[in-house]
Amino acid sequence: MAWLVSITLTSRLVFKHVFHLEFDSSHLWIGWQVIDPQLLQHHLLQSLWYLHSQPPLYNLFLGITLKLFPASYALVLEWLYLLLGLLQSLLLFRSLCIITHKPVLSLAVAVVFAVSPCFVLYENWFFYTFPGMCLLSISIYLLLRFLQSKRWIWGFAFFTDLSILGLTISMFHLLWLVLITAGLLWLYRRLARTILLAAIGPLLLVSAWYLKNLLVFGAFTASSWFGMNISRIMLLPATELQQPGLQLDSVTRRVVYEGPFKPLAHYRSYIPLYHGPLEHIPVLQQECKSNGCDNYNNINYVQVSERFRQAAVRSLRYHAGHYLHYVLVANTLYFSPASEYFHLEKNRKKIGRYNSLFNLGDIRIHKRYIGLMNILLALITGMVIIASLLWCLRKRLACMKARDIVIAYALFNILFVLCTGNLLEIGENMRFRFMTIPLFLVLCTTVYGRWLYNFCLRCYKML
Repeated sequence: MAWLVSITLTSRLVFKHVFHLEFDSSHLWIGWQVIDPQLLQHHLLQSLWYLHSQPPLYNLFLGITLKLFPASYALVLEWLYLLLGLLQSLLLFRSLCIITHKPVLSLAVAVVFAVSPCFVLYENWFFYTFPGMCLLSISIYLLLRFLQSKRWIWGFAFFTDLSILGLTISMFHLLWLVLITAGLLWLYRRLARTILLAAIGPLLLVSAWYLKNLLVFGAFTASSWFGMNISRIMLLPATELQQPGLQLDSVTRRVVYEGPFKPLAHYRSYIPLYHGPLEHIPVLQQECKSNGCDNYNNINYVQVSERFRQAAVRSLRYHAGHYLHYVLVANTLYFSPASEYFHLEKNRKKIGRYNSLFNLGDIRIHKRYIGLMNILLALITGMVIIASLLWCLRKRLACMKARDIVIAYALFNILFVLCTGNLLEIGENMRFRFMTIPLFLVLCTTVYGRWLYNFCLRCYKML
């Protein structure tokens, strides 16, 4: 652990003072997911209560930071991300040690990931992707401790970690948390009572947020953007929206013709604007934030998103081939290097050669988005997933040990993010995969641990 801390901190000094990486906090001002910083500072609790576009914890964390450190928030966020990344690396190392009993191999895996370009770039970009990755990785350690100790407190910590993730990123839906709970109850029935006691509080907390949105906004969800999100992958091109087979009413057709995530002025002449008891709530009525960026938490986007959802579902039924084509593109993006995400470009240019080394020179094979790394990542991921599935199938449910349950848990999350991200979203898919890299490393190290250990040993002897 001392070696891991030393190497990680030394690498950060090198990236900071040799490559001149800077912590990018611009998302505070330009991020669609962020409430107006002025409201976060002066109307935090009211704005969070009426937040419907996103789960609340990301904005709660940001609001508290702005209140406590209004002048030095960027430096505070940078240090918090550094400490969170260091904690994640240490617990990933401990998890691998517990599972494989090979500390040298565990150290090698944890160090390579900690100094990889994608880790460093996301660590220096203020957004919830990096905390999401850390929370998923930390959950592996908490689950291991719970299964080994059988103590309620570790189970509660595990489910609390998952509830924090679910109240931070809308992809990790309440259904995801319910499925994990049900899976643990099924695989570890002799500990069912303890699992239920540990899970009930976090489950009720997440459910309460969904219920609040149902009562206030009429949607049992953590994000009202679902319709606009799926329209980007399901909706037919504007030239085909006139097809009579779609059966779209004139208002919906005009709204979706403008495209998703446009300023409210684009839809104003087609939809009846909200007038009711919530029209004086600033976070719901602002069309633009105090810095001029669009406020996508405006209450009128609830009905706009519903129009897009209806059109997207009907487009899928009318022309499934169009949707399947974009699913293929989404999967291609998913298996792209995570460091290629467009918001990371400024810092990525500063470590261009280092990033290129990890991405095998960024060799292109077909068009501009399919390269050698896409094919290798897809093949390696497929091999690890298949091997992990076979591992789980070979185990009898009654005889599953802690390691086997952790493998099943990691596999479920990888498949959940892969399917959810690539079937419902397009454009940011490599960012979704980044959050599951630690889980993938756990599977890879466990399933192919002996081969990897021998490979590392041979490399050490050669050196």
